[in-house]
Amino acid sequence: MPISNTTAITSLTTAELQSLTTGEIAGLTTTQAAALTTAQMVALQTAQLDALGTSQLSVFTGAQLGALGSAQIQALGSDVSALRAGVLTGLSTATLNALSSSQFAALGSVQIAALTTTQVARLETADLAAIGTNAIKGLTAAQATALGTAGVVVLTTDQVASLSNTVLTALSTAGRTVE
Repeated sequence: MPISNTTAITSLTTAELQSLTTGEIAGLTTTQAAALTTAQMVALQTAQLDALGTSQLSVFTGAQLGALGSAQIQALGSDVSALRAGVLTGLSTATLNALSSSQFAALGSVQIAALTTTQVARLETADLAAIGTNAIKGLTAAQATALGTAGVVVLTTDQVASLSNTVLTALSTAGRTVE
């Protein structure tokens, strides 16, 4: 069932959407992907979500991503690197924590910098430890302080070495020791 335009995608029922092949899902334009309703996002099967490319993910909103369940979020794979930073800021803690450690490893410094201090404070330690050394450079002083001792102690030596002097000073001032 080829999807001819944006109106056609928004008028699909959940059953019709679920009947689309992964090839048809992969063929959605960015305009069509952006037009998916939250109800349609919930209806997408994990294989369909896995078929989405980075260009499609780059247009999703926080509401669209927030509608997805944990298995659906994980089906996005490392393509989460295409998510706009502002979209991550709007995600609930539960949705953010649905990302796997390998997905956190795929995030960049701009995306890490966009997380709120509340989001950073609630990151699972395995996810925090998975953030790459280039991405961890996006951590701000306020975010680093929000990590708390439990968050700081899971940082690897390479991650700590990547932190700016400003961040290290903020951690020291807050009484967070980094080894």
